[in-house]
Amino acid sequence: MLAALVLLVAHCSIEEPCPHPGLLELEGKKLFLPGINYAWHTYGGDFGGIRGWNRPGVAAAPAIYDRELKAMANTGSRIVRWWMFPDLRGDGIQIRNGMVLPGPTLFADLEKALELAEKNDVYLVLCLFSFEAFAPSRQEGRVFIRNLQDLLRDPSLRYSLYANVIAGLARTAQRSPYSHRLFAWDLINEPEWALIGSSPGEDPSYVPLKSVQPISHGFMLEFLKEVAFVLRLHSKAQITVGQVAPRWKNSWKELNLDFYQWHLYDWMEERSLYLHEPADTCKPVVFGEIPMHALRDTPGLPSDDATLQGEQDFFDSTEKTTGTSDSKKSRAPALSANSEKGKQRRFLQMIRTMQRNGWAGAWVWSFQGRVPRGAPLDRIRRTYLELQ
Repeated sequence: MLAALVLLVAHCSIEEPCPHPGLLELEGKKLFLPGINYAWHTYGGDFGGIRGWNRPGVAAAPAIYDRELKAMANTGSRIVRWWMFPDLRGDGIQIRNGMVLPGPTLFADLEKALELAEKNDVYLVLCLFSFEAFAPSRQEGRVFIRNLQDLLRDPSLRYSLYANVIAGLARTAQRSPYSHRLFAWDLINEPEWALIGSSPGEDPSYVPLKSVQPISHGFMLEFLKEVAFVLRLHSKAQITVGQVAPRWKNSWKELNLDFYQWHLYDWMEERSLYLHEPADTCKPVVFGEIPMHALRDTPGLPSDDATLQGEQDFFDSTEKTTGTSDSKKSRAPALSANSEKGKQRRFLQMIRTMQRNGWAGAWVWSFQGRVPRGAPLDRIRRTYLELQ
């Protein structure tokens, strides 16, 4: 049966000519999508819980998740990116009697997450796996954490993962009265960190993190093709992959993703990419992880304590178009780049530039762990509300 599935996947993954990249549709409109990474309340335990550590999932502790989703919605975020199985420590994916089976609360946790998304008027991007799942198997206290690669190399376990967990999640989401709140499935977070060897096209070779047992691009590609195929059979939600950086833009073209998702941080050579329009992607591109500040040393954005006269002009014009300025007041004093107001205004300028240049969205990292540490959510709220 697995062989038949692979043949079907190979047939259905042929990529047809695609249109010029643009924006994504939400609520019947093509929009730039502001968002935030949750990314979890309990790492690896939100969907299925972690019984060995007395950590409940969403359905058993809805008030906690409701409160946190409300806080994220109050930032003006339309999208919440939420991790499900970053590794296999949780009880959402279990192995019993030689088969992979869903944990007892997994589907109820998904149903409750969609219900809470409806209540708080946000849309979810559910990230199934992460590169951390390819770390060596280990025991942490009362919890055994299995290496995902070991599971995938066993044909029976691999097929039952698809049939019992992946298909079950897709059917559960599709049957939910709140199915429209699932914007997309993110197949895996930053898979490039778990790869070794050459990459497709002219992209650089992969250099895996020391914390993982690396696999080849071909092994990962076949896994993701199969997961995507199963999801498309049972769910109407879009499909994406949270890529670690734009430098590997050709890695997942064979998946025929609905949109690309690139992560953009200060350490990357590509950090000024957003100053230009997307090129040669054919699909919309979202910056699926960005810091909660303007990217450093980006040409055209001040990065020191010099006054932000250009940004002051930008905000003056923004306030006029939104009706928030008072023509009787004199110009506000010039801002310091290191003041919170200066940081917030630089962040808005960056997001506005992304929007103006045709990128499809930007999702900050993160509600659970801010980058930079201590960044206030109000900085995000003020920026995202300006976009509405």
